[in-house]
Amino acid sequence: MPMTRSITSLALPMSQVGDVPYLPNAKAGTFFARDNVSNFIDWCRNSLGIIECLLFETEDLIMRKNERHVILCLLEVARRGAKFGMLAPLLVQMERQIDREIAAENKAANGADNEESDDEYEEEPCLIYGPQPQIVTNDLKTLHELVSENVYDLVIA
Repeated sequence: MPMTRSITSLALPMSQVGDVPYLPNAKAGTFFARDNVSNFIDWCRNSLGIIECLLFETEDLIMRKNERHVILCLLEVARRGAKFGMLAPLLVQMERQIDREIAAENKAANGADNEESDDEYEEEPCLIYGPQPQIVTNDLKTLHELVSENVYDLVIA
């Protein structure tokens, strides 16, 4: 397996990803805030299948000890979300573009060197051109604009 292959292919189908239990009114620094962070880490581990070396400890976030591990975990969550069609951060989009370009270069190099392709090196086809389509979760229209459009449609009809 090439080193450029992402481990995000291990993600579960969206239907199998559960919700994160949390207390929305938890105050910063309290036990409940720590419990929310712990629940998030457990959710990453169990529902998303993120490997241990990409997870952070509760203390890393609460005490701001190891911010790098927190960011690595959040980037991995963003990578998994991008597989489900959610808008990914620019850094993740750039990583995916680089992976596609490297895969295309490797495929071209292997095709020039060896006309026969081995089944063990075959990978799933990837899109080379342009970014992956993203799901729009909010059309950013106000209630007034939505009502105006519907009233206008009713008046014309």
